[in-house]
Amino acid sequence: MLNNRKEFNMKKSNNTAVIASTILSSVVVGATITWFLFPRKRKKMIHTLKYESYAMSDMLKLKLHGFMEEVKKEIEMACDKTNEFLQMEKAINAKILKITLKISNDFPELYSYLEEMPVTIPYTNDPEINLNNLKKYYNSLEVMLKNYMLTHEKNTDNA
Repeated sequence: MLNNRKEFNMKKSNNTAVIASTILSSVVVGATITWFLFPRKRKKMIHTLKYESYAMSDMLKLKLHGFMEEVKKEIEMACDKTNEFLQMEKAINAKILKITLKISNDFPELYSYLEEMPVTIPYTNDPEINLNNLKKYYNSLEVMLKNYMLTHEKNTDNA
């Protein structure tokens, strides 16, 4: 969705640039023709050109200000999403650390299996670390610990 919005904003800014350049070129062509064909009206034409250039400048400032406000909103949204992602990643990493420490301290016999888990073995040379992968890893640690605790309790009950 962000790419579509960027494309829309780029098209919008391109349209604004095309409109501005068309107006500017029309004014220049009109001024050039008037300058040579009607030399007596040069003062009036110069006054008109100044007025039109100020009006065009004001119009472009307004358009640019609106565009910059939209860009600012997009950047703020992206920053908010990034902060949200970082908070979620931090929380999942804390859970992973907590359960890993629990395994290390309470069940050291399981600790050797952590590196052999299918979730930790990447399928690619450059694996992506994202929230889904972190959640899968945490869930696999949790399942492994729960299964071990269940079987460990059964073994101690039988002994």
